[in-house]
Amino acid sequence: MDWTKAKSILIAAFLITNIFLLSVLYGGNQPEESAGISDQYATQTIEFLQEQQIELRTALPMSAPSLNSVTVEYRFFPLQETAYQFLGEDALRVDLHTYENHKGRVTVLEEKILIYENKEKGPMLTNFDEEKLMKMGETFLQTHHLDPQGLRLEQIYFGMEPEYQDEPLHKLVYQQTYQNRFIGESFVHIYIGQRGIVAVEALLLENMRSIGEGTSHTMISAPEALLRTVHQIQQHHSADTPAIITDILPGYYFPLHQKPIAEGDPVESGTAVPAWKIVLKDGKTFYQEAF
Repeated sequence: MDWTKAKSILIAAFLITNIFLLSVLYGGNQPEESAGISDQYATQTIEFLQEQQIELRTALPMSAPSLNSVTVEYRFFPLQETAYQFLGEDALRVDLHTYENHKGRVTVLEEKILIYENKEKGPMLTNFDEEKLMKMGETFLQTHHLDPQGLRLEQIYFGMEPEYQDEPLHKLVYQQTYQNRFIGESFVHIYIGQRGIVAVEALLLENMRSIGEGTSHTMISAPEALLRTVHQIQQHHSADTPAIITDILPGYYFPLHQKPIAEGDPVESGTAVPAWKIVLKDGKTFYQEAF
C-alpha cells in the first residue's frame, strides 16, 4: 500500500468532514450565504494543498453563495450555413464535419462545437499589447455574431498551440455568464499570431433560465471543492514544481459530454448546476459541482 497517498486521502477526508460539520452547525440561519469557514480551516486547507505540491495564488473564498440551478440550451451551428458565413459560398465540403477553401477551414462537431482555421495571412503585426488583442477579439466576435449577451473575456495566455501553429500564439479565453457568474463549459477561444487571427473555437449556450426561484441551496465551501479536486490537479500537473491555482470562483457548470436520448440525436438542452471553477496558471480549468 502507498502509505503516503493513503495518509493524504485520510487528511483530505478529515478536513472535508470538519468543514461539513461546521456548515451544518453554523450555516442554518443564513440562507443566502454560508456562515463561512474559520481561519483555522482555511489555514489547514492551504497547508494540505502545499503538501500536495499545489500552491494557491488567489484569495480563498471564505463563504459560498446560495444559487439555483439554471436550464440552458446549446446554440447549434448548421455546417453549410456556418461555413459560408466564414469562408464564402465557394467553400467545399471535404468530410462529414468540415468545409474548406483557400480562405480557411470550418469544422462543426456534434452540431455545436465550432472550429474555424484561417489560412489567409494578413500584414505582420507588431507591438502586441492587451488592448490591441482585446480589440481584435471584439471585432471578430461582432463580425461573426459570436458575441451573445454575457460573454466575458476571462484570460489571455501566450504559449504554444501546436494544433494551429508552430510558433507561440496569444489565446483569448471568453466565457458566458448568467447573472454575472460563469457558465462552464461555454467558451470562445481566439488564437492570434503575428499575422492576425489564426483560429477560433466556440461552444455557446442560450435561453438561460433559473430553476426554482426562492429554493436555492448553499454551495459546498471553496476549501471542500479544492480538496475534492486535488487528485485531478495532480494527474494534470506532474512536474516537480507546484501546480499554481490562480482563480477559484462560484458559478454554474453544464458538462458538454452528456449522452443523447437516442443514437445520433444531439443533446439540445440541460441543467447547469452550481459549481466552483478552479483555474491553474497554465489555463487548465476544473469544475467541481457544489452539492
